[in-house]
Amino acid sequence: MGGTGGWVQCTGKGEWRTVSICDFERDRTSVWHSQNGGTMRKSVLECRWDLADIKIEKR
Repeated sequence: MGGTGGWVQCTGKGEWRTVSICDFERDRTSVWHSQNGGTMRKSVLECRWDLADIKIEKR
């Protein structure tokens, strides 16, 4: 994480998506990613101003 964008890395199985917590604008949510094992690395959706945090949602 840094500046306006970043990335996450997940290990295991399941479905997950990222939420970019942006300063001074709406948060940005990615599509759901399906993972069947191993490690997956994905870039998060960029913010225009500043990326304050990244959250991972699982279902």
